[in-house]
Amino acid sequence: MAAASKVKIIAIINPNSGPTATPDSTYVSYMTKLQNAGIEMIGYVYTSYAARAVATVKADVDTYANKWPMLTGIFFDEASDKAGDIAFYTQLHNHVMSKGYKHNILNPGVAPAEGYLAISTSIVIFENSGASLNSASSPSWVKCAPSASEKAGYKYHFAGIAHTASQSTASSLITTMHNRGMGLVYVTDGAGGCCTYNALVSYMAAEATVVQSLNA
Repeated sequence: MAAASKVKIIAIINPNSGPTATPDSTYVSYMTKLQNAGIEMIGYVYTSYAARAVATVKADVDTYANKWPMLTGIFFDEASDKAGDIAFYTQLHNHVMSKGYKHNILNPGVAPAEGYLAISTSIVIFENSGASLNSASSPSWVKCAPSASEKAGYKYHFAGIAHTASQSTASSLITTMHNRGMGLVYVTDGAGGCCTYNALVSYMAAEATVVQSLNA
């Protein structure tokens, strides 16, 4: 909430690897605080790389839409990067947009087939340890808007997450992601594995200051 006074923040809400049928009172209390601080929130839904049934995934979206009114979008984790699965995610994108949401963020963790651009509002094209960022690569279309009319705000169509990163490396990682076209970024000292996101990064204030300087 303190960082939100400096930078745009989209927080991923994940009650139970997806939604619960009834929001927990503690979640409601803190989500209200986040909303009052100007933080947008999106609901977590996993897709098992297109192996999960479309109807089941849509049901999770419906639960968020019906029971979690402070959300402005959906975060699809374990998203496929394969061209053959675009039809699956097209159904999900259309469903999300039909709920009046403005964010449909896909997380394949790598740059997917280019067709995913049309069925998302943002794509996490990097999710790995900070040490592996320099060796990661993305196709040329990641850095370029399809047309001049789409350039405004286009950087937000790509996102990056670097974990297992010390504070001393955070500024360099954030700058590198920014230079590679990622406009939504998160760097954390959480280690990779089951518990990467169990706690907020310990140097959140410093991270927000770096992003704020890049925005300026």
